Amino acid sequence: MLVSDRFSFRRGYGESDPWFRIGSLDVGTTLLVTFMSIVSFFLFALSPAIVSALALQPADVLSGYLWQVVTWPLANAPDFWSVITIFIFWYFGTELENQVGKQKFAWLLGLTTVTMSAITLALGLLFGGSRPILGGLEALQTVVILIFIAQNLHARFFFNIPAWLIGAIIMVLPVLRYLGLGLYPELLNLLLGWAAAAIIARAQGLLPDLAFIPAVRAPKRDRRQRQSMRRHPSQSQAPRPTVVEGPWLSSGAAGSPQAELDDLLDKISEGGLDSLTERERARLHELRNLLRGE
Repeated sequence: MLVSDRFSFRRGYGESDPWFRIGSLDVGTTLLVTFMSIVSFFLFALSPAIVSALALQPADVLSGYLWQVVTWPLANAPDFWSVITIFIFWYFGTELENQVGKQKFAWLLGLTTVTMSAITLALGLLFGGSRPILGGLEALQTVVILIFIAQNLHARFFFNIPAWLIGAIIMVLPVLRYLGLGLYPELLNLLLGWAAAAIIARAQGLLPDLAFIPAVRAPKRDRRQRQSMRRHPSQSQAPRPTVVEGPWLSSGAAGSPQAELDDLLDKISEGGLDSLTERERARLHELRNLLRGE
């Protein structure tokens, strides 16, 4: 079998399209980050210094190691807890990606990574040293779990424990540990990072029930109009007709299944999964299976 048969890119702007495929495996945002984290194990085997150079240390960044601003989640040493961390990230990340789509979830992870880097650098300058530092997937994994729990506060985990209680435990334990050890820069870094991640998640259409979190939203343009402008740039300044908004789910029947699926994903990103009706949820699963060829 040719390499091109095993590895290929899929065209399309739909959120259900993967970034690429390996054989029959669709690689979205969560799986891509998972693969990259596993690769860091093998980089560690080649040289631990390589993985160490991926972690963010304020003094190093100020000395020119600028890549650390985006590479610190990949600084993972090959041990049992790293494997558990990657697995949990994959599990809950997949759930969130299914709700908002691969592109918005990629923005969520990317913006959170860069924002947490900026906070860490600012605190490093404030406290005049190399603390705090960032390294490994654990920080992003914790953010993904907390966002999932905040999105599903009344869900039940193992032993029928409510999700909100699990979230409270996850948040309280590191706070108590940092307080007890007197690691105040690390504690401030942790709390500011969580706050920034919550605002970013809200901007990506998650956490609709947490009204106390600022809803920072960029100006939004219609997806199909953006695609049309790519094909016909000369029409970008043409007057736009007035469109009456409404639940036009039935219009998807006249278009492609991809367009109908994108409409449902847009609705989820705006109001969360609970904004869908039972019929729309059933249709969502039908369209996913149809486009995956199942």
